[in-house]
Formats: sequence, C-alpha cells, structure tokens
Amino acid sequence: MIRIKAPRDFAAGCLFILIAAFFLWFGRNLSIGSSSFMEAGYFPRLASIVLAILGLMAIASSLRFDGPGLSAWAWRPLLVLSGSVAVFGLLIPRAGLIITTLVVIAIAAATGRRLGWREFIGLAIALVALMVAIFHYGLNLPVPVWPRW
Repeated sequence: MIRIKAPRDFAAGCLFILIAAFFLWFGRNLSIGSSSFMEAGYFPRLASIVLAILGLMAIASSLRFDGPGLSAWAWRPLLVLSGSVAVFGLLIPRAGLIITTLVVIAIAAATGRRLGWREFIGLAIALVALMVAIFHYGLNLPVPVWPRW
C-alpha cells in the first residue's frame, strides 16, 4: 500500500494539478499556433502543463520523503484577500486607482496582524505611489487615477 509521507507536499501537488486542469479546460478552445508564431492559447497551455508536471513531482516527492503534515486552514485571510481582489475589480473603473488602492489596503489589513496607524499610513502612501507610478505613468494604462464624478 502506498503511504503518503509528506501530506503538505501531496496536497500542494494535487492543488497544482487541479489548477492546471482548470486552465487547460478553460483554454481548450484557444488556438495555440506554433513556437515561432504563438497565439492566444500557447502560453496558458504551456504554463498549465509545466504546473501539472510540478504537481506530479510534488506528489512523487511526498510519497518518497518525510515532510510536515497538514495544518488548519486560515479561512478568514483567504476569503478576505479573495474578496479584496473582487472589490478592486469592481471599484477601479468608478473610484479610480488611488481610492481603490486605499480601500483594498484597508480590507487586506484586516486579515493579518493589526497594523498601527503609522504603519498603515506609511504602507498606504507607498503602495498608492507605486500603483500610480507603475500603472499610470510606467505602463500608460487607461486607468483613472481619481474618481469620475
């Protein structure tokens, strides 16, 4: 009988394979083209295959080498951070980059250790400046910086 010696690695490998299968299935109708002329489905398929291979390697490693067991899941941070990504997508066209970034930082701050006001303000200023520098000035994306009234 096969014994799993590293449950955490086994679970990670299964998750990698599941994610790879998900993206392979959703990209099944995309044309891949060739190596010299890549089309829309080339990179997602390649990345999914590499991820599935890494998952198989993690599973094989979990059967061979001892490793840590599974610990309890931290559901609150997982759900709050996933929700903050959804909030970002919903707010960005209406509230602009600066306000959306501040809202997402406030939501994400609720998931971990409590930030003091000084840390929060410093983090907010740094991330807002970075977001505006990268997306508005660096990449010239048509993302509104301020809300449209």
